[in-house]
Amino acid sequence: MDFAGVECEIPDPGDYFTLAIGPTPILVLRDQTGAIQAFFNTCRHRGSKICLAEKGAVRRLVCPYHQWTYDLTGQLVHTGRMHEEFERTAYALRRVNVRTTGGTIYICLAGEPPDFDVYGPLIEPYLVPHGLGNAKLAHETHVVVKGNWKLVMENSRECFHCPARHHELMQTFLHDYNFEEPGNDQVVHSFWEKCSSLGLVSENREGDDFRIIRLPLRKGAVSSTMDGKSAVSRRLGTMPTNDAGSVRWVHFPSTFNHAFADYAVLVRMLPLGPQETLF
Repeated sequence: MDFAGVECEIPDPGDYFTLAIGPTPILVLRDQTGAIQAFFNTCRHRGSKICLAEKGAVRRLVCPYHQWTYDLTGQLVHTGRMHEEFERTAYALRRVNVRTTGGTIYICLAGEPPDFDVYGPLIEPYLVPHGLGNAKLAHETHVVVKGNWKLVMENSRECFHCPARHHELMQTFLHDYNFEEPGNDQVVHSFWEKCSSLGLVSENREGDDFRIIRLPLRKGAVSSTMDGKSAVSRRLGTMPTNDAGSVRWVHFPSTFNHAFADYAVLVRMLPLGPQETLF
């Protein structure tokens, strides 16, 4: 399944955001019960896009073409000029598979989605203390990269280029978090013991298409900022300490992320085509 967004983007019933995977428009919203729903963002009548904005809030979903109207669970509730025998129940919005974990939202266009019951429950205890589902979205930016989304992911995740190209990042990160630099192994394991005593899950876990780990920052740094100090005075969620390093997780090929005690950076990659990626 592919990373779509964060629950804090749609905090209230009727809040929605849209995205596209290739040419396929998707709509993600929160329904009246607070549940997250995902649909193909196309009317069942003539295929018009229903929600045209990137984000918004609605009471009902109304197609701008012929005003076919759907409730927040995707059920068709109003049609104009249709005969009495017309079966509205047969024309609900087509659903997209959606799952959530630790405040993050994942979708899959396939009729039979891959198993989420390993990845989702495994990463959730790492994320829950950061409270991403109730955080505030402070900034959002988009870049179109001329490259296949899998190549974009591979390049971004090998950090051999980081010391040369990301000087600011390396001011607070350990140079080699794969324990090859002398002393890092002891530093990391001591850090994990401290985090465990505070109720924070830290150890490296990985599968065929994901990895998650909590790692320390350089000595004296509590956040990934230019001076290593907290960027925000209030901690995320229920974080028990400022000195909690960063949770770093990747789910190939759609997302990589860093969550600190005070803020988080979440990166989503969407394929616009074979040679273009929305980053």
